[in-house]
Amino acid sequence: MLGILANQAAATLSLIQDRERQTELAVRDGLTNLYNRRAFNDLLVQAVAREDRQNGRLSLILLDLDHFKKLNDTYGHPAGDEALRATARVLTQHLRKGDQAARYGGEEFVVILPGTDQEGALHLAERVRSALEKYRLVYEGARIAISASFGAALWPGDGKEPEALLGAADRALYASKQAGRNRVTAASRVPAAPPA
Repeated sequence: MLGILANQAAATLSLIQDRERQTELAVRDGLTNLYNRRAFNDLLVQAVAREDRQNGRLSLILLDLDHFKKLNDTYGHPAGDEALRATARVLTQHLRKGDQAARYGGEEFVVILPGTDQEGALHLAERVRSALEKYRLVYEGARIAISASFGAALWPGDGKEPEALLGAADRALYASKQAGRNRVTAASRVPAAPPA
């Protein structure tokens, strides 16, 4: 009888572990192991709601690898994949416990920084930007430079709703690209989008 109960308990435990693995796979990007966009959207809604309840603040950083298409065209898509994985590693090495990074899409990444003001977000973004600039991806004997452009937005000042906050970070990222790439721009220094 004890053997039957032990087997049933082991089977139940195995099912629970499988379900946890499936849940984890559903929220993670397969290439970088960061959160995926769907999970990020949920995390951002939760973070904004939490900070709103606590009268807190949070910052959002959006970054995009510079000249990624050229990297793929020159070295091939496997090199591009390695560049994405390297970017995810560099990014996560600079995050604090509680910060949440995601691959937003293509060569874009996003980070939620709970309890962080604009100065803190800009400081972190600059540290990551500098680390990426110094990093050299070695792929099939080639030493490949990586750089990224960053946009940072502060909740609630740059956007009260998650979509507005993300839009502000995106405008700041675009301003970084327009100003020459490989730089950090705060949304507060970019004109707001015209009302819809």
